[in-house]
Amino acid sequence: GFILVQTTTDGAEETPSNAVALTITLPSDTTPPVITGPTFGPVTPTAGQWYTAGSLTMDVSCNEPCLFEYKIGSGSYTTLPNNTVLTATTFIQSANGTLTVKATDEAGNESTVTFNDLKIDSIKPELTINVNTGFINDKTPSIEIVASDATSGAHHALIKCAGSTVGESFNVSTGTTTINDFDVTDGPNCASGDGERDITVELFDAAGLASDIKTKTIKLDTTKPSAPG
Repeated sequence: GFILVQTTTDGAEETPSNAVALTITLPSDTTPPVITGPTFGPVTPTAGQWYTAGSLTMDVSCNEPCLFEYKIGSGSYTTLPNNTVLTATTFIQSANGTLTVKATDEAGNESTVTFNDLKIDSIKPELTINVNTGFINDKTPSIEIVASDATSGAHHALIKCAGSTVGESFNVSTGTTTINDFDVTDGPNCASGDGERDITVELFDAAGLASDIKTKTIKLDTTKPSAPG
């Protein structure tokens, strides 16, 4: 509290005999900040669906000056740049699990928002393809695809005749999948008759990331040999 004093003509300070203590109570701030967001772009993610790194941004703001922090799952909080409006693209690239954003105002009050089951994949899949390297008489040869993807998992493969911009999509799984339905004589840039032709295979994971394109040569011979004589 405060006690009033008076100053005499000679500059001395005296406490009046009838002085009383005056207590002034300043208002305290116990109201948590209000967080707006997070707003994701360019699309609002669906919980449990995979997205590629950099394909999502997140905007979040506060109704007063705030310090923003985030954590993934049960990890530790990390401070985010810009204490009023946040646009985060780098941290979200490594986010898998529950994303929690915390805002702390200047009085120390806290608010949090969460987004559950956020899945981000930044690693492209890998594949190996195996075919019969000798001459075959089947226009739909066996194409063995060995897919590797430890993050979102293999999803589908696109098979084309070399040089074509159009191919055929086949569902595949992580591990080995054998395709027996691709006709190497049908489709853009596919040679219609016997002989050698190249096919290309490109693997996509559940997040949409593509592997390096692999090429194999198919040797086709469907012509019966001529009878002697």
